[in-house]
Amino acid sequence: MRPDTIGTDPFTVTFDASTTVINDSTDEIVYFTRDFGDGTGNIKKNVSQSIMTHVYRYDNANENGEYTPVLTIKTKKGREITISPENKIIVKKATATLKIHLDSHPAQLAMVGDRVNMSLELNGVPTTIQRDFGNGKTLECQGRQCVSTTTTYDQPGDYIIRAKVIYENQPLVEGNISIKVQ
Repeated sequence: MRPDTIGTDPFTVTFDASTTVINDSTDEIVYFTRDFGDGTGNIKKNVSQSIMTHVYRYDNANENGEYTPVLTIKTKKGREITISPENKIIVKKATATLKIHLDSHPAQLAMVGDRVNMSLELNGVPTTIQRDFGNGKTLECQGRQCVSTTTTYDQPGDYIIRAKVIYENQPLVEGNISIKVQ
């Protein structure tokens, strides 16, 4: 395996069996069968490629990120040899991030009636985004539909803009930013 056996979801691992040798000079490797050990049922049977990649994901439902792949070698003489690596594949849970940007007012200062353009910087595809603009207006949308949006403020004051991003397979993330309206 290269380069590492520990990474963050999604984690791509390259398996390289190209230097595998058997201790019988009259026999040779014909096929490889790879069980990636992640429970997806994605088993590559009887393939001739000695190098393969596989993307491992953290299993949020079971809070699991440890996997043991198995390589089975089949030879011309019909022998089967099973090999497991010494180290398990360890996939760390992805950390969701969220930043709120006031694109039209980066100094966080606006005038009454200004259109305030804002966007969210986030990773992953959320199931739901909930926004509270601090002025009594809220917005909820599915997926990435309202990553960018606008609002106006009719009264001077200090407002807190809040966002909550809900994911199917990650913890929800919340963030806020303030804006002064004159």
